[in-house]
Amino acid sequence: MFKSVASENEIVKIANQLKIELQPGDWVFLAGDLGAGKTTLIKSFVHLFDANIEVTSPTFSVMQSIPVNQASLKQVLHLDLYRLKKANELWYLGIEDSFLALNTIVFFEWAENILFEEWQEFFNKTHCPFPRRVCLLEITHQGASCREYKWEFDNNYFDMRLL
Repeated sequence: MFKSVASENEIVKIANQLKIELQPGDWVFLAGDLGAGKTTLIKSFVHLFDANIEVTSPTFSVMQSIPVNQASLKQVLHLDLYRLKKANELWYLGIEDSFLALNTIVFFEWAENILFEEWQEFFNKTHCPFPRRVCLLEITHQGASCREYKWEFDNNYFDMRLL
């Protein structure tokens, strides 16, 4: 488990640590209150790859695809599931093809809105492979301009829960 406390100005340090640890095929489930800095962290992460794109919270569009041109990483997907109530809304969006790409890192805000059983149905209907690893990342307020970042990787996140 990684744990760090950083001010808003030091968020690049957290993004750098994620860049070291994340690999193509990983999914990141971000947890935190509204305004905790989930989108800000994703922005900082994407800018480390010199991606020339405006990163915004995709609350209404649900997904933003951000091209990056690295050796093994070609895109970062940023999904905001705040407005979704069930996993089947994901396949109505037709985004399962994006999950098939092994050269992608996927960030989910509000992943807790989708129940484990609904993920099972999503994987069954779309034939998407499970992600390589799931990174569970929690951001909590530690005062007005300071946040605590905790994360851990789970190689069997879906395997163990969706048998």
